[in-house]
Amino acid sequence: AGLKPINGRPGAELPPLDFPALKRDLQDKYSEALEKHGIEITDTDTMSAALYPKVFDEYMEFRQKYSDEVASLPTEAFLHPSRVGEEYEFHLEKGKTLFVKLISVSHDVDAKGYREVFFDLNGVPRLVKVLDKSVSSAEGSKKTEKASSSVAGQVGASMPGSVADIKVAEGQSVTKGDPIVILSAMKMETIVSAPVSGKVARVVCDVGDLVATDDLLVVIDE
Repeated sequence: AGLKPINGRPGAELPPLDFPALKRDLQDKYSEALEKHGIEITDTDTMSAALYPKVFDEYMEFRQKYSDEVASLPTEAFLHPSRVGEEYEFHLEKGKTLFVKLISVSHDVDAKGYREVFFDLNGVPRLVKVLDKSVSSAEGSKKTEKASSSVAGQVGASMPGSVADIKVAEGQSVTKGDPIVILSAMKMETIVSAPVSGKVARVVCDVGDLVATDDLLVVIDE
């Protein structure tokens, strides 16, 4: 094809690469994930980023979203949806195994497009809400509003969880520091306080709503 043959080792033609510097760059780039999930950038990660930078970015985006715990999933459970009545074993570490059995999935979706999923975890009934991405807006789902950090009166969820209680109503006057919403997660409750004084213009959430971090809860007009 008229191409010149490569004489010697192909890698010898590549420019030199500072691996310690690349590793530091990766640690800075993914510092949030490293802190949140306890992820470490290894020498193998650094080599992967050098050889396949785009693939490595996709890999790290996945780790940031799901953490490394997804590695405990059986391959079949990872690749295919579970069926009602199906049970899986999750080996987390030596002597620690979880037995998870899918009991049922609700037929209806809520206003945000979530379905209720019931399952047994080591024999204990559990309920989670899972977003059904196949549901269209015509079927009742709606886009979740996010609180804007540039608008002081937009109050967002401080953590993922469920809305346990709402302490204010639209039109009510509040003072900075007043409790406005109670969030619950992992059997712990967190108070969301008014960041400013003013009048409640909108209460966006309802009791029982499943919220993610920064989901809009309340709007206060100063």
